[in-house]
Amino acid sequence: MPDIAIFAQNDPVSGMPIFDIALTPIPAGAGTVARDVSLDSGLDTAIYISLFTDARADPESARDTTDLRGWWGDEFGQVGSLLWQLINGKATDEALANAKVWAEDSLAWLVSDGVAASVSATVARIQLYAISITIEIAKPDNTKSTFRYALNWAQIG
Repeated sequence: MPDIAIFAQNDPVSGMPIFDIALTPIPAGAGTVARDVSLDSGLDTAIYISLFTDARADPESARDTTDLRGWWGDEFGQVGSLLWQLINGKATDEALANAKVWAEDSLAWLVSDGVAASVSATVARIQLYAISITIEIAKPDNTKSTFRYALNWAQIG
């Protein structure tokens, strides 16, 4: 299954990764070069969108019932995760447990759609207000892929 390739580089100021769509140069004639979207056979884009698109929170369990987030695409089925609820919170054991569940829930569609045989997330606190999220995807052919992300947030209060 082709995927749009993502290009990542670290922001020189914050050190945080910046993601963008990778482009491939293609000859356009007369010495000019055009660009086209690069494709790869990985799951980078699908995983990134699943983890870092803000899913709509349930009003019964949201930390802030005035900010439930979500996006217009939720009309066609929920996409994204509740990881955004960690922002402005503390990196407690409960927050780490929630992050693991939210990450795995947001990627469960990979299994139900047959793209993956299994999905697992490992979450660890790496700084006072930062966690690492490691995703392991086992594909139906038994090959495994690992994806690593960091989630940082600012202290409040």
